Amino acid sequence: MSFTTTLNSKCQEYTNMVIGGTRIQLPYHWGGKNLPSVIKANLTATGKSGADLQAWATANPAKAGVDCSGLVYYAINEASNGAVRSYFENALPGEDSLTYAYGISAATLTNTAYGKRITKAKDMTPGCLMRSDNGGHVLVITGVTETRIDYTHSNRSKGPHTGYITIGNPNEDLDAAAQTWHDIAYTDATAKSLYDYTILLECFATVEPVEEIPVSANLTIQGTNVNVRTSPSTSAGIVKTLNTGAAIQANGRVMISGDPWFHIADGWVSGNYVQGWVKDYNDNNRWWYVEKSYTYPKSEWKTIAGKDYCFGPDSYLFVECYIKSEVNNTYYWVDDDGVYLNQYDTTTPDRSYRVVENYKTENAYQG
Repeated sequence: MSFTTTLNSKCQEYTNMVIGGTRIQLPYHWGGKNLPSVIKANLTATGKSGADLQAWATANPAKAGVDCSGLVYYAINEASNGAVRSYFENALPGEDSLTYAYGISAATLTNTAYGKRITKAKDMTPGCLMRSDNGGHVLVITGVTETRIDYTHSNRSKGPHTGYITIGNPNEDLDAAAQTWHDIAYTDATAKSLYDYTILLECFATVEPVEEIPVSANLTIQGTNVNVRTSPSTSAGIVKTLNTGAAIQANGRVMISGDPWFHIADGWVSGNYVQGWVKDYNDNNRWWYVEKSYTYPKSEWKTIAGKDYCFGPDSYLFVECYIKSEVNNTYYWVDDDGVYLNQYDTTTPDRSYRVVENYKTENAYQG
């Protein structure tokens, strides 16, 4: 599982606490470092449900609540496989047991001695920490697109919850006039007045990033209410939904735990709900065709929009070459767009071009 996926999942253990089918809004508790598992056990032990359980949680923050640094430290340490704890135990003199119960303060987590200050929205990534209220508060960024930044935090008035910032100028910081904060705890103006800066911890340099393959892809949505998410994860925040026929352009793709995702301007779309041509690495020799449920032709001829194409066992498209027929000695010509042109059928192909004797075993891409 990727860092971003795990980060979102761990944050949602606080922001989406469900007991017996009821979602509970957890309270803030100053100095509270309760783990989600402990909170869930405390809530379950009451035997209450629905509104009664919510009332109990609100009235018992010491057992059902968490503060900002408690949430953030737990989420980023779990997502980094313990890299945060290890880093701070080495960085802070005399510290050798930074358990979740002991914790790390918001001011320490966001101290520039332990990371790099990021001043442009476009350079921020999931895992970046936002310092607020002169170090009295910390928020963690969980998703980033060109037009939106998602975050999670726990504050005094609303407890653990999510928020987001619409980005009007990616070259400016998060308190710039072009950006707009959306948070149930305070207004845009208040959020900006409290915001100090954003930091990327040094220890995240050792976290293996998700390898995003650059692509050029014109795709259409195949499905109803298909979610565009803030990161490549089914647990990530939803930016908007799309329906069958909606046109999108992707500039990247990843595979996360076997699940395909395409990166578009507004976020991430599951590869299971798209169809269209994809050009990997922006290389004209690496075209392939994706269909719903993330199926794609390989070792076969396929008719697409009334034109015939041939794909190799590597799933890439054969272009500008002769391809031998399976049934006779005829060779078929495909042009530089991969389109079969039957007027050039021949039994004596021009071998100054590539000649494919068996399209089921010869890869289309020759890199």
